[in-house]
Amino acid sequence: MTWILIAAFIVAFLVYQLSISTLFSPLARIPGPKIFALTKFKLAYEDYKGTRTRKINALHQQYGPVVRIGPSELTFNSTSALRAIYGAGRGFERTGFYHMFEVYGRKNMFSFATAKQHGERKKLFTHAYAKSVMLKGQNAEMVEQKVKLYMDLLERDGRKSEIFATLHYFSLDTITEFLYGYFGKTACLEGLGQDRALIGDITDTARRKLSWYAVHFPHFTEWLYSRTGLSGCIAKWLYPMQLPTTYSGIRVPKSIFFALNPFCMEPVRSNSPRTKGSWTARWVA
Repeated sequence: MTWILIAAFIVAFLVYQLSISTLFSPLARIPGPKIFALTKFKLAYEDYKGTRTRKINALHQQYGPVVRIGPSELTFNSTSALRAIYGAGRGFERTGFYHMFEVYGRKNMFSFATAKQHGERKKLFTHAYAKSVMLKGQNAEMVEQKVKLYMDLLERDGRKSEIFATLHYFSLDTITEFLYGYFGKTACLEGLGQDRALIGDITDTARRKLSWYAVHFPHFTEWLYSRTGLSGCIAKWLYPMQLPTTYSGIRVPKSIFFALNPFCMEPVRSNSPRTKGSWTARWVA
């Protein structure tokens, strides 16, 4: 009798969900495959295969400029929709997808959900990235030096060069010297292996799998990486990406990190000419 009641409850729940998704949802009249309207995991499966973009493009060709691709998700294929959603001053918020880019539980410019939060943070340091600042003085000299190192690297490599990697070397070296100064910069262009390995971490194919788990199973992923002791040894076999991962918020769950490092962020005034007057962050071990 108990199993019959459980089965009946499951069937009733599924019928309820199907009815809500296909008949009574505000998105019910939007065209699209019914299977996508019923569950987000059909699109998640396309994500896992790496065919999401091609699949969505095919759906637009079949159903038109507006397609329902999830119980609460639409995709648009028009410049007017692009301006309405992503244009300056629009009120649309970012989804939970961006939570994975938080740095040890702290939001940043890339992970803020609202335009208000993004704008308030941007005002604090927008002057440091202004075009007028970057094109003069030591900033311009530093960029010119990196360009020269990059050209030297291409010449050393001979007639063939792996541009994808070398351009990443140039970008990483330039950004880290601008942000962290001489003692915090990387030296990929000069051939330092440990710095070049950072690019390897970012382009690791396991990173895409980790991203997939972080987006579609965020709580399970955080729980999995927080296991210690015997359960931690078992959990390692289930890791989407072995430690250290490329996302700090997954690498160390924020609750654990802040419990161990209550003063992990200490603001200090930089003495570097390139960053003088702007606030930087110093990690305290």
